[in-house]
Amino acid sequence: MPKGKPEIEVTINIDANSIICVEILERSTRRENKMDIINDRERLGTLIIGEKIMELEDFDKIELEKEKAKINFDIYCYGIKEILNNQKIKNNISGNEISQIKNKLDELLNWRNNYPIATPEEYQSKKNEFINNTYSIMKKIYENNGEIL
Repeated sequence: MPKGKPEIEVTINIDANSIICVEILERSTRRENKMDIINDRERLGTLIIGEKIMELEDFDKIELEKEKAKINFDIYCYGIKEILNNQKIKNNISGNEISQIKNKLDELLNWRNNYPIATPEEYQSKKNEFINNTYSIMKKIYENNGEIL
């Protein structure tokens, strides 16, 4: 599956009683949404069917936004890792400072691995928390090595 494009599986079943069962599965997070459309009268109106389809499309948009947030989060984290592995950076800041950032970064990645259904807001909050906790060291890295980065 290409990054940034969630793989969504939609299954529609109609039983003998004209009950429509729609299931959506987002494969990477295994998040599932099910909806039964029951024909209380003889036939479902076009308006009702349209409303149900719109509800399912909204679910797709929400999952897409979550996947985008996760990808942007990963890009940020691995970008920081790459910066910390740069030899010129290692020469300009202490090993203790590098360890502090790596530990915070490991905490961040562990959180992401243990909480795969995070919302875009949660990803942003964790990223901001990391930035706040490592600001002084990261500022030093950028001030001393701006031309490298």
